Amino acid sequence: MKSLNVTLELNTPFFSKGSGDEIEFRLSSFKGVLRYWWRAIYNDYTDLKQLRNDEAEIFGSSDQNIGQSKIFLSSKIIKKQTSNMARFSRNSESYGIKYLGYTFPLPQNNWTKYFKEFVVEIKIYHNLKGEEVKFLSLINALKAFNYFGGFGARSRRGFGSFNIVKITDERDQDVFTPANSKHELIEQIKVFCKDINLDKKAKMPQYSALSNHTKIYLLESNTDPYELMNSIGVKFQLYRSWGRKDKNFQNQHMVNKNPAEQNFKSDHSLVKSFYNNYKINQHGYPNRIIFGLPHNYFTSKQIDNIDFKKEYPNFEKLMKSLNLKITSDNVDRRASPLMIKIYKLKSEYVAVCILIKADFIPDNNRLIYTGKFKIKPNTRSKEIGKIINENASTIYSGVDWNVITTFIEGNYMEKGIPKKRKRFPDYQKVY
Repeated sequence: MKSLNVTLELNTPFFSKGSGDEIEFRLSSFKGVLRYWWRAIYNDYTDLKQLRNDEAEIFGSSDQNIGQSKIFLSSKIIKKQTSNMARFSRNSESYGIKYLGYTFPLPQNNWTKYFKEFVVEIKIYHNLKGEEVKFLSLINALKAFNYFGGFGARSRRGFGSFNIVKITDERDQDVFTPANSKHELIEQIKVFCKDINLDKKAKMPQYSALSNHTKIYLLESNTDPYELMNSIGVKFQLYRSWGRKDKNFQNQHMVNKNPAEQNFKSDHSLVKSFYNNYKINQHGYPNRIIFGLPHNYFTSKQIDNIDFKKEYPNFEKLMKSLNLKITSDNVDRRASPLMIKIYKLKSEYVAVCILIKADFIPDNNRLIYTGKFKIKPNTRSKEIGKIINENASTIYSGVDWNVITTFIEGNYMEKGIPKKRKRFPDYQKVY
């Protein structure tokens, strides 16, 4: 049986649990990630059933006609170090990294520790002898993971980013050499895109997969991966958020300690209207759903619906406590098509960003606005929730991909400076 020896080195905080609450590196998760990237690469099938069959022949299936996987994994941990969550506490200045982590600081999620350092050797045994095409497809899945992927919680936002330090075969011959500079990384990614015939994949994929609609960037770099993630997270939050009035800054709308950009005024008006009138127009949904579903909102503003205030004295209090969630009627979750990877070079870390364009959700689905009250409604005011559920849905008719490309390629206005500035002045478009 042939084998590949793959050495992984962790670049950013890695959150992954086993059956209990202890953090754990799981081979099954790594295999699942390889399977995801294999499917993302080899999407140019006219028959999805054949795609699933070919995938199953490598990674296994419950179908008795196909049977178990042709690859078998074992691991040897070389180095590991855990750390606690103090670095992500609410009192720290790490606003950006907390935004990318989203729920990590919240006590109900029980994240108390994470892997700070981790090096592991994975041996991949395979029965792909004589099946050169399938063997190369496995190598390409490893490369895709190396350039763009991670695993564990919040891996699409830079957490759990690993570098493949080396890949050798059973004769100890190098199969893959990592990039040491930005130039080398860009050239390797371009060669990879050519090897998988990305230019020829012209059809918009039905699921998250690479095609010539895919966009790949290097955003910015830093010698400290935490500072790099924090910088991207701060910009990401400023781009997406409306902000809150802050008395310490003359009642300006602020996002943490920065003036709010307020890029999505139509989104803000739409949701504010919903809070006031409990209704959504037929084709009304936020542009920012492109960042993934469910899409969440909350409010602290005064509610303006006078009729409801009279009929339901508890209405304003309830609506302020309503966490609003937007989902599809038959797609409960839709992962973000924007993935951020923190890649380690010889003397610095660089953020690789990939935008995987594909059908977002099926056309003519309904987007459903649902809410959960943070305070317990009384019996009569439960009618409000019923009214909301009866009126809050809209027809999906597509997304605007420019919402994401503008974040990467676009400009922003800084208070007191008349000229617009690039959000990522040193970004490089790779594909």
